[in-house]
Amino acid sequence: MLDNGIGAIATASGQAAMHLAIVTLVSAGEHIVASRSIYGGSHNLLDYTLRRFGIDTTIVDPSDPQAFADAIQDNTRLVFSEILGNPGLEVLNVPEVARVAHEAGLPLMVDATFTTPYLCRPIDLGADIVMHSATKFLSGHGIVIGGLIVDEKRRLEALRRNEILDTNSEQDFD
Repeated sequence: MLDNGIGAIATASGQAAMHLAIVTLVSAGEHIVASRSIYGGSHNLLDYTLRRFGIDTTIVDPSDPQAFADAIQDNTRLVFSEILGNPGLEVLNVPEVARVAHEAGLPLMVDATFTTPYLCRPIDLGADIVMHSATKFLSGHGIVIGGLIVDEKRRLEALRRNEILDTNSEQDFD
């Protein structure tokens, strides 16, 4: 299975994959902690678009796992980063950031577009959800538009429901 997850969902783009995963896990009034070294479209989704819908994001230095820990709030529902940060290619310490997220009871979602499953399998390092923009390296860069979400737990059914129904329910993860 891709990234050693239990299953995957294909979407129309990488941004669609990211959006689907986030709106499945996070609701209005809740919070995300994210790396500052992320694709510009991802930054816009987190810091502008989702904010309009009541989801706040704190941006942190990805080289400092403690910065992720310090930014976690009572209403935080997700920790997000890229394996190789865009544009500077900062390398995320996945096991340490996963430890921080898991100690707080949160999932770690990573964008592994740059690394692909050929070079890195973040689930094996502690990540809970992996997303890919298939438009980049998985497809040969620009030949297709697509995205993927790979999950290591039972969130996959909730993701599928949101993909089909475009709904969000906290009880999906009780």
